Amino acid sequence: MTAIPKVSTIIPCFNDWEHTQLSLSALKKSNYTNLSIIVVDDGSADSTSSNIARDFSDVQVIKGDGNLWWSGAMNIGIQTAIKNNTDYVLVLNNDVMVSIDTISELVLCAQSNPDAIIGSLVYDIKYPATIWSAGGYLKWPWPGEIQNGVGEADEGQYNGIRKVDWSPGMGTLIHRDILVKLNSYDACNMPQYIADVDFCLRAGKAGHETLITSKSKIYNHLDNTGGLKKTGRMTWLQFKSIFNSFRSPEYFKARSTFILRHCPWYWLVPAFAIRYLRLMIYSIRA
Repeated sequence: MTAIPKVSTIIPCFNDWEHTQLSLSALKKSNYTNLSIIVVDDGSADSTSSNIARDFSDVQVIKGDGNLWWSGAMNIGIQTAIKNNTDYVLVLNNDVMVSIDTISELVLCAQSNPDAIIGSLVYDIKYPATIWSAGGYLKWPWPGEIQNGVGEADEGQYNGIRKVDWSPGMGTLIHRDILVKLNSYDACNMPQYIADVDFCLRAGKAGHETLITSKSKIYNHLDNTGGLKKTGRMTWLQFKSIFNSFRSPEYFKARSTFILRHCPWYWLVPAFAIRYLRLMIYSIRA
């Protein structure tokens, strides 16, 4: 009898116990039988760790000091999972809920495509028939990464198994050997945003496709999506934070590294020029 592969789910969190509780409750209903859950609590002040110990005693909690951010938290969780002899890592966010058969379907797809990264269809939890992500592709010189399916009604247009350039950092199953080979996520250059896209693209260059299977469905609390929040007129500090805050999708170190790493050389100048000219125009208008 073939052994069931071990899957370790990694969930990074910072406060937000309400969503973490919902995510863990959904995972506990999974029909996959060889599942380990690791939560990386990066300095929460809302009793997340003690609540997990009380309500989910078999969930392993790793505590950070508040400076791990998404990529660092994921990498620590991945290192722990590999030390615990996992076969696959399922990267998940704390505000995402899996279906009962999500993990089973991901593993089935991975076993049929042993060298690939396997992603899920992601839906808006408030509108479960509305797609938020069906993976993504690249388009240069602008905008770079584009996400498939955003806001589309699910009419079967993404059914089956489809090759994409990248899958977001939620509901994505990765074999341990790929993570070891690529040294996991680039936490140094991309602490919060775009590291998930970068990982899939680096994997593609190393010979590992990224696939999306429509049989794996997860649901995202879109109202909880992070990033910089701006109201009213933009201040000078808000303007600077676009480029120097880890919370910004346009954090300059991350974005420039991503463009230099993945944009063809002949599109580099227009890619930088278009992106930052648009940002400057937006900032001046704001």
